[in-house]
Amino acid sequence: MIILQITPASQNFWIAAFEAIALMALAAYIGWWIARRTFAVQIEGLHADIQARRADLDDCQKTIVVAAPNIAVPMMGLVATLWFLLCQMI
Repeated sequence: MIILQITPASQNFWIAAFEAIALMALAAYIGWWIARRTFAVQIEGLHADIQARRADLDDCQKTIVVAAPNIAVPMMGLVATLWFLLCQMI
């Protein structure tokens, strides 16, 4: 504990070293726990965003499927077919 300029709980070198290692391990655990919670929150936000985009995509695909039959038969095709048949009769 010379670096921190504090007196260790014991004057024995091995106990003082153990105290320093225990404090560093506690600080490392607290840092790991904070980082884990931070990443978990970010991942939950990403999952929610993915679900929202999937719902939007499903809605978009449903509207395209409903609108497709109206566009599938263009009037010009019908008029051209009738004109062709009329010309064949003449």
